[in-house]
Amino acid sequence: MCLCGDLYCWSCGPAQGNDRCVMCGRWSMDGGCEDRAACIQAEQKYWDTYADDLQEEELLAMKFWESALERGEYVPPRMREKILGKVV
Repeated sequence: MCLCGDLYCWSCGPAQGNDRCVMCGRWSMDGGCEDRAACIQAEQKYWDTYADDLQEEELLAMKFWESALERGEYVPPRMREKILGKVV
Protein backbone atom coordinates (compact mmCIF):
# COMPACT_ATOMS: atom_id res chain seq x y z
CA MET A 1 0.00 0.00 0.00
CA CYS A 2 1.41 3.34 -1.04
CA LEU A 3 1.04 6.50 1.02
CA CYS A 4 2.87 8.98 -1.20
CA GLY A 5 -0.21 11.19 -1.66
CA ASP A 6 0.55 11.87 -5.32
CA LEU A 7 -2.68 12.47 -7.26
CA TYR A 8 -1.22 10.58 -10.23
CA CYS A 9 -0.06 7.53 -8.26
CA TRP A 10 -1.81 4.26 -9.21
CA SER A 11 -2.65 3.69 -5.54
CA CYS A 12 -3.03 7.15 -4.03
CA GLY A 13 -4.72 8.86 -7.00
CA PRO A 14 -7.95 6.82 -6.93
CA ALA A 15 -8.04 7.07 -3.12
CA GLN A 16 -8.23 10.84 -3.61
CA GLY A 17 -10.83 10.71 -6.38
CA ASN A 18 -8.48 10.79 -9.37
CA ASP A 19 -9.30 7.59 -11.24
CA ARG A 20 -7.40 6.33 -14.26
CA CYS A 21 -9.01 4.56 -17.20
CA VAL A 22 -7.61 1.04 -17.40
CA MET A 23 -7.79 1.05 -21.19
CA CYS A 24 -6.53 4.45 -22.39
CA GLY A 25 -4.67 5.48 -19.22
CA ARG A 26 -6.11 8.99 -18.96
CA TRP A 27 -6.71 10.40 -15.50
CA SER A 28 -10.09 11.87 -14.52
CA MET A 29 -8.38 15.10 -13.39
CA ASP A 30 -7.11 15.47 -16.96
CA GLY A 31 -10.57 15.13 -18.44
CA GLY A 32 -10.88 11.34 -18.42
CA CYS A 33 -11.37 9.22 -21.51
CA GLU A 34 -11.58 10.93 -24.85
CA ASP A 35 -13.92 8.20 -26.08
CA ARG A 36 -15.50 6.50 -23.05
CA ALA A 37 -17.67 4.20 -25.19
CA ALA A 38 -14.59 2.88 -27.01
CA CYS A 39 -12.80 2.27 -23.70
CA ILE A 40 -15.81 0.43 -22.29
CA GLN A 41 -16.03 -1.71 -25.43
CA ALA A 42 -12.28 -2.43 -25.36
CA GLU A 43 -12.45 -3.39 -21.68
CA GLN A 44 -15.38 -5.73 -22.31
CA LYS A 45 -13.45 -7.39 -25.16
CA TYR A 46 -10.40 -7.72 -22.89
CA TRP A 47 -12.40 -9.47 -20.15
CA ASP A 48 -14.22 -11.70 -22.65
CA THR A 49 -10.86 -12.82 -24.05
CA TYR A 50 -9.52 -13.31 -20.52
CA ALA A 51 -12.54 -15.47 -19.61
CA ASP A 52 -12.07 -17.57 -22.76
CA ASP A 53 -8.38 -18.05 -21.99
CA LEU A 54 -9.16 -18.98 -18.39
CA GLN A 55 -11.75 -21.51 -19.51
CA GLU A 56 -9.20 -23.10 -21.84
CA GLU A 57 -6.64 -23.27 -19.02
CA GLU A 58 -9.19 -24.91 -16.73
CA LEU A 59 -9.98 -27.54 -19.36
CA LEU A 60 -6.29 -28.25 -19.87
CA ALA A 61 -5.76 -28.54 -16.12
CA MET A 62 -8.69 -30.92 -15.80
CA LYS A 63 -7.26 -33.10 -18.60
CA PHE A 64 -3.88 -33.09 -16.85
CA TRP A 65 -5.37 -34.23 -13.53
CA GLU A 66 -7.58 -36.83 -15.23
CA SER A 67 -4.56 -38.38 -16.92
CA ALA A 68 -2.61 -38.30 -13.64
CA LEU A 69 -5.49 -40.10 -11.92
CA GLU A 70 -5.58 -42.72 -14.70
CA ARG A 71 -1.84 -43.31 -14.24
CA GLY A 72 -2.32 -43.73 -10.49
CA GLU A 73 -0.33 -40.61 -9.65
CA TYR A 74 -1.10 -38.19 -6.84
CA VAL A 75 -4.10 -35.95 -7.49
CA PRO A 76 -5.12 -33.31 -4.92
CA PRO A 77 -8.35 -34.32 -3.12
CA ARG A 78 -10.37 -31.40 -4.52
CA MET A 79 -9.40 -32.28 -8.08
CA ARG A 80 -10.04 -35.98 -7.45
CA GLU A 81 -13.56 -35.13 -6.26
CA LYS A 82 -14.21 -32.97 -9.33
CA ILE A 83 -13.00 -35.69 -11.68
CA LEU A 84 -15.05 -38.38 -9.98
CA GLY A 85 -18.15 -36.15 -10.02
CA LYS A 86 -18.49 -35.54 -6.32
CA VAL A 87 -19.54 -32.20 -4.92
CA VAL A 88 -16.53 -30.25 -3.71
